[in-house]
Amino acid sequence: MERARHRKRSRLLAELVQLRRQIARVVAKDAECRRRARELRIATERLRVFVRLVESSPDLISVVDRDLVYWMVNPTYTRMHGKSREGIEGHPVAQIHLPQEYESLIRPSLERCFAGETVQYEGWITYAVAGMRYVDVHYYPLIEGGRVEYAVVLIHDITEMKRGEEALRASEERYRALVETTSDWVWETDENGVYSYVSPRVRDLLGYSPEEVLGKTPFDLMPPEEARRVSRIFGETVAQRQPIKSLVNTNLAKDGRPVVLETSGVPFFDAEGRLRGYRGVDRDITEWKEAESFREEYLSLVSHDLRAPLTAIMGQAGWLERTLEAQGNQREAASAQAIVKGAKRMNTMIQELMESARLETGRMEIRKRPTDLLGLIRDLLDRVGTLEDRSRLRLEAAEALPEVPLDPDRIERALVNLLTNALKYSPPDKQVVVRVGRLPDMALVSVIDQGPGIPPEELPHLFQRFYRAKVGQQTEGLGLGLYITRLIVEAHDGRIWVESEVGKGSTFSFALPLE
Repeated sequence: MERARHRKRSRLLAELVQLRRQIARVVAKDAECRRRARELRIATERLRVFVRLVESSPDLISVVDRDLVYWMVNPTYTRMHGKSREGIEGHPVAQIHLPQEYESLIRPSLERCFAGETVQYEGWITYAVAGMRYVDVHYYPLIEGGRVEYAVVLIHDITEMKRGEEALRASEERYRALVETTSDWVWETDENGVYSYVSPRVRDLLGYSPEEVLGKTPFDLMPPEEARRVSRIFGETVAQRQPIKSLVNTNLAKDGRPVVLETSGVPFFDAEGRLRGYRGVDRDITEWKEAESFREEYLSLVSHDLRAPLTAIMGQAGWLERTLEAQGNQREAASAQAIVKGAKRMNTMIQELMESARLETGRMEIRKRPTDLLGLIRDLLDRVGTLEDRSRLRLEAAEALPEVPLDPDRIERALVNLLTNALKYSPPDKQVVVRVGRLPDMALVSVIDQGPGIPPEELPHLFQRFYRAKVGQQTEGLGLGLYITRLIVEAHDGRIWVESEVGKGSTFSFALPLE
């Protein structure tokens, strides 16, 4: 009995162990199923993301099988070719592309890819909708079971970049041709003033090769005294990060002869705003400066030789006028007075020629000092012209002005020119107004007359040398008054302009910097 119970218990234990093993297998199988399900979900999500990536890619993506037939294409591919997906997938590659492009470029690349190579090239491909596009093409072999089953083709459209590169290259070639053929010497310096680029024109100007100048500074090519003068100006310009404007400087050529150059340049900066150097041009003005010097010497000589007899004429004619008036010979005295007036006009013309020449060449020194501009004008209006002229002048000042840095003698000369013209062209019974005001950073002076006005076509020429307006009475002179006035104002870094309407008078204005 006991033995039977033992056998039954042993059998039950064995069945229990077997059941536990079956349960363990079931649990293990269930965990494996869950793991596989989780992996399947991850794989499905990855596939979904991959499909979205392919479908939304701006690049052309296609898969080609071993028969050179499209197995898959993305929407960008269909849009570029102007076909549906069904119109491309399942069709030979040769049917989609131009025969010459397929035979010369596409088919050889596919064959290399199916031989196991990764192929890359750039070139022009024609698409039905997009036309000719410059593309970057990559062929990747897709290997299964030791052999290439598919070729994955990725095409990136780089047409705009290619055109930009070609435009940049063409621009660089044009720039290089311009730089190398221009009569000016083109250069670049670093932030320390050392030449980092020198165009071949330097050989014609100074006799040095570009290689001999690279690594030097502009001051190494100048006489010592000139180098000190120019380096001081250059240092101030660089400190303020300002352009170099028409800086005249003397250099020594390789053979020792002096060469006068006019230098202009602009600063350039890096992305952080740090000064990296200057780029500019040098122009040979040696002959011009020699001609300018000769002109000034000639004018000085003529001025001296003419003024000596003119002084004698004016002195003698003035004495004759006074003597004749004292004797009651009014007609003869009037003739003597005409001689004096003519001599004075000639003296004024000579003076204007000399002043214009000095201002043009920069040899007339401008001595600026803080000046009460309004006070200067008040004083001038008490002295200019005749008593009758002064009675016709009216000063209007809207507000007080700070002191203006200017050369009083030169600005007074400019004002005299404007006032003389205004009085000359205005009717004798009409006033001439001098209005003083200010702009945000400039002092403003306007001379307003009530003369005949100036036609619009003449306005752009009024401040040109030797130009004389063809309005009103026939005037005498060389046409240098307004020209000299403009040069004086510009020498003060100011600007001058005119506003006029025929029949309503003219307003001549100039503005001078307050600092």
